[in-house]
Amino acid sequence: MKIISPTLFLLAAATLALTSRAAPVTVKLDTSFLSGGNYYLDFQLTDGSGTGDGSNTAVVSAFDFGGGSAFGAVTSYGTVTGDLSSSVSLTDTDPFTEFYQAFSAGSFLMFQLELTNHYSGGTPDLFGFSILDGSLFNLATYAPASDQFLTVNLDGAALAYSTYPSVDGIAAPTVSAVPDTLNTAWAGLLGLVALALIRQRKNCAV
Repeated sequence: MKIISPTLFLLAAATLALTSRAAPVTVKLDTSFLSGGNYYLDFQLTDGSGTGDGSNTAVVSAFDFGGGSAFGAVTSYGTVTGDLSSSVSLTDTDPFTEFYQAFSAGSFLMFQLELTNHYSGGTPDLFGFSILDGSLFNLATYAPASDQFLTVNLDGAALAYSTYPSVDGIAAPTVSAVPDTLNTAWAGLLGLVALALIRQRKNCAV
């Protein structure tokens, strides 16, 4: 009976862990239309089951306000950690999870978004991104049934990012892939391990 080496076991476990999380993306929105005003950046994670099963997490990081900045206290509901100075993590352990914090608008808004994509049937979980005005009302967008600039259904399929412009003239955000350096590094490491095993077998056969 062959024994799997600890190194190979750890590599396999790490590879499986990577597959449960979708590739990160960069979201960018032209906020020059808002430049100079104070608003709130709002993220929401809705549990499709309505039970708060904690099956999905959204991590938002690498914030760039294009000359603006974040400030003020954080308001959150549900399981939320972090703030706009570093990163924000939301987990759907409640039926509805929300984070918002004030920021002064610059020429653009950019952040990195990484989502898990677990699906257990029924209504999928939903991630959404909005901007609120000084009175905490959503800036109106053309999103159906909500005023969000971005929505993502976490339905187990390849993630589809739906983006919408605002009614007042802000263009829909762009979504682009982040260079997948982590998975590339793992692939390279796995390749090196495979080469080492091949050489070891050759040496044993001699």
